Amino acid sequence: MCNKINIRSIELRDLEFVKEVLNEVITNHDFYLSECPKSDGYIRQWYDEHQNSDLYAIFIAEVDGTAVGWVSLSNFRLIDGYDISAELSVYVSDCYYRMGVASAMMKYIEDFARSKNRLHKIVSVITATNFGSIALHEKQGFETEGILKEVAKKNGKYQDVVLMSKVIN
Repeated sequence: MCNKINIRSIELRDLEFVKEVLNEVITNHDFYLSECPKSDGYIRQWYDEHQNSDLYAIFIAEVDGTAVGWVSLSNFRLIDGYDISAELSVYVSDCYYRMGVASAMMKYIEDFARSKNRLHKIVSVITATNFGSIALHEKQGFETEGILKEVAKKNGKYQDVVLMSKVIN
């Protein structure tokens, strides 16, 4: 476990950290199904979309004043019938894996979502080989809803994804 984990709303100054963590995952893992590192412009657009929403959000986790992870709720699908669901993303700097940061962020954003009283379900789309994330979601009360076989490709290999969800309201 980490020392005290502080979770706060994202600020513009955090965008470089978000980009670094995301690009590290893109480059070194199969957990994010893209082979293209994200640009400053991409990260800024993602940030702006969340800032213009009263339902979707991004939070930063800090330990001793240093950013160590981020969590977000985003549109699950861009079709209005899905407005009762949001997609969860959780990322932690490698050196803070398995220290309670992701669990703390997931609890925090779930409480945030409940406070809005508009979402029914949180959904995560997880690469099937990301056993740590699947175990984390199970620990947080998420259930596996299904597996999409060979729905993506990364580094020349077909990838399965696990759909996990949790009813919150």
